[in-house]
Amino acid sequence: MLSICVPAYNYDITTLISALSLQSDQCGNLVEIIVADDGSDKEFVEINKKIETKHNVRFIELGKNIGRSAIRNFLAEEALYNYILFLDCDSELGDDFIKKYLAAINKSSQVICGGTLHPEHCPSSAQTLRWRSGRIREDNTAYSRKQNKYKSFTSNNFVVKKEVFNKISFDEKIKKYGHEDTLFGIQLEVNKINITHIDNPAVHMGIDTNQEYIIKTRNAIENLVQLLSRSEHKDLLLQRITLLNYYKRIHKLRLTGLVKIIFRVTEPFIIKNLTSKKPSLLLFDFFKLGYLVSLY
Repeated sequence: MLSICVPAYNYDITTLISALSLQSDQCGNLVEIIVADDGSDKEFVEINKKIETKHNVRFIELGKNIGRSAIRNFLAEEALYNYILFLDCDSELGDDFIKKYLAAINKSSQVICGGTLHPEHCPSSAQTLRWRSGRIREDNTAYSRKQNKYKSFTSNNFVVKKEVFNKISFDEKIKKYGHEDTLFGIQLEVNKINITHIDNPAVHMGIDTNQEYIIKTRNAIENLVQLLSRSEHKDLLLQRITLLNYYKRIHKLRLTGLVKIIFRVTEPFIIKNLTSKKPSLLLFDFFKLGYLVSLY
């Protein structure tokens, strides 16, 4: 009934897969677990190969990195069952995680989102930016996510009916980090695919360092600029993404040139704050806006 698909890249997934295997055994023969390694370093491949001994687990080593979207599409092709659970490899789960999804699936289910949480305490002073951003802006209850169900879609923890995924899938032109889930959510909305939000979160444990997250943020904004230049759903992107709404306002007021100058002058000081123990999310917002203006 349920194919659990986990893309893995340079992360030790043995604890996660052990937990999933144990839970799937408790659910009988309704679950399979497929892990696809997306060109990880050899040390991680050797560690993660150990999961092949687990019941109902398949480990597929691709040998090269094909990207965040393509690896998910590949996993969907490998899935045997009619519902697919996509789960990020750096997740930590509740003891009844699979049972909750199986209980939520019915004949009318198309997409079910379980949500995201971040650890209660920041792992280290070098990870404060990603942790604060996640805790304050991403950790929402199902009730909150239902208020704007398509905008609240995230790809780290969701179930999708296989025939629905085959119709939409992830855009393989998006290879770097950022906005592949935004575009997928838009496709769900355009195709009138229903999303059900439940409280069954995956805890995001692979918190990026401040420097790593700044690089990923730049990548995400570069992806966004590419999407705007080629997407047929430009209007929905402009409605959906808060950063673009800010851009529209300053563009309308003819302030983009001023923002670009301010960003160029202040960027080193902003980076210093964002890599500190107490990063400002307000400065982080300006960093994103400034970088967008410098590109777009």
